[in-house]
Amino acid sequence: MKIIVNFPKVNSRLEFKNNDGMKQQSILSFSSKRVATLEADVYVCLQKEDEVLFHETPHVKLFYVEDYDERSTFSDFELRATEWAKSKSLEFVSHINKVQSLAP
Repeated sequence: MKIIVNFPKVNSRLEFKNNDGMKQQSILSFSSKRVATLEADVYVCLQKEDEVLFHETPHVKLFYVEDYDERSTFSDFELRATEWAKSKSLEFVSHINKVQSLAP
């Protein structure tokens, strides 16, 4: 299996938080803050590590997102994204095997 992590893009998302001390739940009882994130496309191919990939090569495209950490290097990000993609791929294959075993 070959996993390719594209260079990440910086983005952001809103994170909502319940404000303590408010007796009634309303839109005013929540606050939000913008959280910086890193996002990258991750490709999982069933090729060997040393094989050349082409556009026609069958693959799965995953979307990896994590909170931005200014101390993190691209190598750190790539390692976390690769490990995440491996675990998601194994989870997916496991689910397929389970479904196939239930088929008549």
